[in-house]
Amino acid sequence: MAGQNRSGSRKQSGKVAFCGMMVALSVALMLTGGLVPIATYCAPMLGGILLLPIMLEYGRKTAWTAYIATSLIVLTLGVDKEAAFFYLFLGYYPIIKWNIEKIGKKPLRLALKLVVFNAAIFLMYAILGFVLHMDAVVAEFTEMGAWLLFLFAVLMATLFLPQVVLNVPQYMMYNKFDWINNPLYPALWVPSLFATETYFVYQLVQFMRSIPHDLDEAAAIDGCGPVKILYKIICLCAVPVHVELQRLYGSPALRYYPAQIPHGNLC
Repeated sequence: MAGQNRSGSRKQSGKVAFCGMMVALSVALMLTGGLVPIATYCAPMLGGILLLPIMLEYGRKTAWTAYIATSLIVLTLGVDKEAAFFYLFLGYYPIIKWNIEKIGKKPLRLALKLVVFNAAIFLMYAILGFVLHMDAVVAEFTEMGAWLLFLFAVLMATLFLPQVVLNVPQYMMYNKFDWINNPLYPALWVPSLFATETYFVYQLVQFMRSIPHDLDEAAAIDGCGPVKILYKIICLCAVPVHVELQRLYGSPALRYYPAQIPHGNLC
C-alpha cells in the first residue's frame, strides 16, 4: 500500500511539474508580444499548441486547467493585452478541435471552424474596443475610417476560411483563364499581386501599425510627400516582416517544387 501511495505521489508530482513547465513556456511566449510586433498573433498560436502535449498525456480536463491558468497569468502580467485576449479567445482551439473532427460531415466541420474563429475575433475586438476602451485598439479602428473598417471586417471574415473550400473554385477559375500548364505559371504568382493571402495581409497591416507615427511626421517636416514616406520610411521599416512572410510562404514551396521542375509540371 505504501509503495502504491509513493507511486501515485510521483505520478501526481510529474503531472504538476509537466503542466507547470508547459504553462511557464506558454507565458514566456506570450510575453514576447510586447517585444516583437508580429508576436502579437504568433505567440498565442504557439501557446495554444503547447496545450496538446498536456491533453494527450493527462486528458482534456487538465488541458482546460492549464489554459485557464495561462490566460489568467498573461492577462495579469502581459504587457500586450491584445495578445493576451487573442489567447483568451482562441487559445483553447487545440482542445476543442478533437471534438469538431468527430463530426461526420466535412462541410459542417469546416463551417463550424469558420464560425468559431470569426465569432471569437469579432467578440474579442468588440470587448477591447467598446467594453474596455483600450486606447490603442480604439485609435487603430478610428484612423481606418468607415470604409476601411468595413474592408477590414471582410478581411477578418475570410481570414480563417479553410483553403480546402477554395481549391475547387480556384482551379475552375484558373482553368477558365487558361493558366493550367501555362509555361509562365501565372497561377503561382498572379494571385499574390492582388493580395489574396489574407493572413499575410493582416500580418503586414498589424506590423505597419506598430511603426511610430513620429517617423512619418519627421519625414513630412523634412519635405517628404506621401509616396516618398511610403517607400523611404514604411517599406524600409517593413523589411523584417516581409522576410518572415517570405520564409513562411516560400519554405513549403521550395520543399515540393524542385522535384517537379525537371518534369516541367508545376501546376
